[in-house]
Amino acid sequence: MEAPSFLNDTEWQYILTLLPNDLEESARKHKAIERQRKIKDAASLLRIVLLYCICGLSFTAIGVWWDQLGLGQLTKKAIEKRVRKAYEWIQALLCQKLSERHQSLKPGISGFRIRLVDATVINRKNSAESIDWRVHTGFNLVESKIDEVEITSNKVGESFKNYSVQPGDLMVGDRGHAHREGIACVVERGGDVLVRLPWNTVPLEDSWGNPFDLFQALRTLREAQVGDFIVQTAPDIKRGISAIAGRVIALRKTPEQAEKSRRKIHEQARKKGKNPDKKTLEAAGYIFLFTTVKQTSLSAIQALELYRLRWQIELAFKRLKGILEIDEIPVKDDTLCKTFLSAKLLGALLVEDLVSRYQNFSPWGYGLPREIFSGTTLPLHQ
Repeated sequence: MEAPSFLNDTEWQYILTLLPNDLEESARKHKAIERQRKIKDAASLLRIVLLYCICGLSFTAIGVWWDQLGLGQLTKKAIEKRVRKAYEWIQALLCQKLSERHQSLKPGISGFRIRLVDATVINRKNSAESIDWRVHTGFNLVESKIDEVEITSNKVGESFKNYSVQPGDLMVGDRGHAHREGIACVVERGGDVLVRLPWNTVPLEDSWGNPFDLFQALRTLREAQVGDFIVQTAPDIKRGISAIAGRVIALRKTPEQAEKSRRKIHEQARKKGKNPDKKTLEAAGYIFLFTTVKQTSLSAIQALELYRLRWQIELAFKRLKGILEIDEIPVKDDTLCKTFLSAKLLGALLVEDLVSRYQNFSPWGYGLPREIFSGTTLPLHQ
């Protein structure tokens, strides 16, 4: 991986313009800096953290670089201690950047803010666990930017509950998010959902409260025909979840696509030494979604086309893993791991900001001082 130019002072000054103005205050608040010794300011500490977490420099290499700048000597142990101690601060900076993006969310289709949500798994090298961490990620489709991130252990599964929701949000998720509790959480906060529906995880009813036979409805569709069925989720009395009105939007696949999907199911079952379920094989012949959005605001065709755009968040994960190498965690210590992940995600936001600003880059190749962006008037020569 080619490291960002954090070693270049001019470009580092430009990167600082993308960060909050209160770096010093926030670093002290979160105890990343308590005593000014050899690392005398928050910007220098952040630079060290990014050099380690994003550029891949070792603690020893960072110490050599620090010494070459004439700033004194920093031992490997001292740098590691400061990076570990910076976790809460880096997490706070990440949250602050995401909060700024939430405040500037723009409407999308039919006035909705389209937010794609998904989780990716991260493992340490040579980990004994199948999953070490999950990174739950929200992606603003209109802005093409990550707008929410939460790092959890492997015990926290995919759910709409993991995300903040504002009125007007349309949360788009895959099968892993198709649970009544998460759907109810979105609706209670004034949002809507569009989610890929497994045949067996969300019990459905018709408008009168009678069981809705999903397969009977699907069988009425001809090849390439779209169906739009008014339903509601069955209430979950034990969990205190009421019925939620919605629609099942379904499309019957072509025989070729249906057979391709069934081959995958057989292959996965064979690896596990099992026989695939008959209903799972039948369901493979269709695409079916559940949405709480009314027909007047989102047609069945629009819903299917919108769900196709969910691959954008998959591309975001590919960028995180392929370019920023977020899944290359070189340490075992939990705190260092969380610092590493948070710094990588912060770096991803900075990269997105740089990309969105590229058209405004000046011909001389670097940005203006922070004072320009903070509103300070500088003398201009005519």
